[in-house]
Amino acid sequence: MNTEYCNEFPGVLRKMDESKCPHTCVIPVLTVDTADGIKNVAACFVHVLENNTTYYIDDKHRIITVWAGPVEYNDYDYANNPLNLRSQQVWDFSNNRIVYYNKVGSYRLGTLTEE
Repeated sequence: MNTEYCNEFPGVLRKMDESKCPHTCVIPVLTVDTADGIKNVAACFVHVLENNTTYYIDDKHRIITVWAGPVEYNDYDYANNPLNLRSQQVWDFSNNRIVYYNKVGSYRLGTLTEE
């Protein structure tokens, strides 16, 4: 038996008819401006605006990336990747550039085109 989650209750992460199966818990969802905002939270989903990424943080403060979307950032320092982006794109309109980072943080540059 796994004792790590003893005394916890089952939850649901999908829409359902509550009259047939009422939920027993709610997982909080927070939005913060920067990744520094996730340091003191647990047992919730957190969306970080600066890197357009959603994380799940469990009760032991383990962090899992749930979703990572494109980022708009003018003059982004793509060589140093200060936001530590992974499997994401940066749209840099001021430099007419798009940067794609793979899952390990290596990148490729592209040019934005206008129609």
